[in-house]
Amino acid sequence: MQASPESEREQLYRAVIGPREQAYYLSRFRQFDQRGKAGAGWHWPNLFFTFFWLLYRKQWLPALIYYLLPELFLLAIGLLSLLASPAVGGFLPVLYLPFFAGMLLLPPLYADAFYYRRCQAKIRRSERKAGANLQARLAWLEASGGTSKTMLGIAVAVAVVFGLGMLTAIVVPAYQDYSTRARVSDILSANQGYTDAIGRYYQAHRVMPATLADSGYAAKAQPHTVRSVEYDNLAGAITFTLSLPEHEGKTLTLAPIPDGKGQMRWICSSTLPDASLPQSCRRQSASAS
Repeated sequence: MQASPESEREQLYRAVIGPREQAYYLSRFRQFDQRGKAGAGWHWPNLFFTFFWLLYRKQWLPALIYYLLPELFLLAIGLLSLLASPAVGGFLPVLYLPFFAGMLLLPPLYADAFYYRRCQAKIRRSERKAGANLQARLAWLEASGGTSKTMLGIAVAVAVVFGLGMLTAIVVPAYQDYSTRARVSDILSANQGYTDAIGRYYQAHRVMPATLADSGYAAKAQPHTVRSVEYDNLAGAITFTLSLPEHEGKTLTLAPIPDGKGQMRWICSSTLPDASLPQSCRRQSASAS
């Protein structure tokens, strides 16, 4: 007994859709068939995973186009900005906002309609590939349609790369800041004798020593992270120019603040970012500002 057109169409739909989410897509396809055309709807997975959804449903070319479209759009905007007048060129980047909104909202809005048309095209192609034999067409559709196991591997690979990128973006700067803080702490510790000697000299003479040597402190070798040391005999401040891979040429300054009674407290300031400074120096910098 020959299958009716309706049941044959149903079998073809099932074959091209595959077992995953078959009931959902069959329901949507029946609605489109009844209306005689595909229409807008809403497809939540497509809102968040458009590229992966296209790969999952074996829509290779649309996935490639979707992946490249933002880069091509930005390239076109850049070229137009160079060729257009300054007034027009300055306006062109604003076009990326509606483009981004379209990239975000149009795929989930028309995903079912787009997939419906793609499945219809595959069903028509199955007749050219396998002839009029229904079983041969179903076998061809099951092989070329359905879902892709490759997508899972791609998704995992992308997730791993993304995770490593995020981890690197967080861990590497944090380690660099930690390493710099440790080196700055070493500089402060190595020069504690200077600050103590200047304090004693000021307490005895009520003026700053003319040189660091005049403070009475026997100079020691600076850490290798210090390129040079400058002393301001008027303010009593010591400025260290640093030699660090990430912060070459940055400075760290220790400056005394006399209290008028022969005592003084020291504050540190630096051209280093706050995250690279020890907490004690950061607090002093904050209070100094």
